[in-house]
Amino acid sequence: MTPGEIWDVLSEHCQASAGQKPEFEAHLLAHPLDVNRMEYRFVGALGFGGKVWLKVGEPPYVTCYPEDLTDERQAMIERANAKFLKLSGIKLTVGALEVLVTRKFQMGQVTKCRLDLAVFYLREATKDGKQVLEFAGPPWYRDRIATVIKIEDTLERPLVDNPDFTEAWAEAALAS
Repeated sequence: MTPGEIWDVLSEHCQASAGQKPEFEAHLLAHPLDVNRMEYRFVGALGFGGKVWLKVGEPPYVTCYPEDLTDERQAMIERANAKFLKLSGIKLTVGALEVLVTRKFQMGQVTKCRLDLAVFYLREATKDGKQVLEFAGPPWYRDRIATVIKIEDTLERPLVDNPDFTEAWAEAALAS
């Protein structure tokens, strides 16, 4: 994927400024990608925290500051990240999302998962009469996890945050 193609996705899905495209392309020429993850702040409709993350061998992905996240911004991020996956030719499978432990409870199933090096938890729940997956895990990796869940979950349940569902709660529940 070329720097121009990456910027086109950012422009289309996250309203990145077309005027910044040459600057982005020049930045990537001056700072080639390697095994370390590089971030580039593009702002766009995601606010000051709108960033694209780049690393050799992985598709780019978009995030924004958690405190700036709205439903509209989340949808933009998910569309951009899905487009990056499609353009990269990487087909994610359930094998990429490793299930470590699953346990059923009266309030729903709790699952401990790993994606890359990030460990996180999902809990099946109902919100406003609809099935959802509650998320507890590293906030900086939430957008990437949400993109994978959106692709993999055949029931198409949205990933939601619940302040009462935490990593500590999930670990304690799975240990009991």
